[in-house]
Amino acid sequence: MAINICKPDCTRTGACTSREARHAGYVLGSFERNGYDDSDFMAAVWEPTAGEIIAVEYASTRGWSYHNTCVADATEDVKHSARAWLVRKAEHIYLARARRDVSVGLRVRSLTTRGKNKGREGIAQSIAPSSYGYDKWRVKIVGDDGSSAWMDLNRVEVVDAEFIKDQMGKAYRIGLNGLAREYHALIA
Repeated sequence: MAINICKPDCTRTGACTSREARHAGYVLGSFERNGYDDSDFMAAVWEPTAGEIIAVEYASTRGWSYHNTCVADATEDVKHSARAWLVRKAEHIYLARARRDVSVGLRVRSLTTRGKNKGREGIAQSIAPSSYGYDKWRVKIVGDDGSSAWMDLNRVEVVDAEFIKDQMGKAYRIGLNGLAREYHALIA
């Protein structure tokens, strides 16, 4: 069945007799995006040419779309391809999270592109609130040569290989059930 959209010649009375089927065999599921005043009804669709999952709007409360429907009809091959893509996508997300998860004792690197802290690398010695803004944090980095510098917490990343390996191991233990919980973030 896939996504069924009313054609322009639909009479909009009673049952729709003029529908157009789209993305047949590639619809993985559907979800709703709630806006301030309206809702959009979306379908998660495997796009074979791009090799990724895309979100396709099939109905909305912004206008008349009552006859439009969506039925998940993905084949097993499509589901397998989508799962493989999700795992690859999740690896990037988990790796990015692990690099941002700075804590005391980890080896970190500066993301600053110019100035005295460009390329600075060392051990995170302490983390404290910043005096340069509400809800901002800073980290004290001690370099191999003993020099230290305070940097904005958002401008450093973890480079401790063992920590990142441990975090990625946790991500794999979560498995596809964990991916399902993050599914909307991946296709939004």
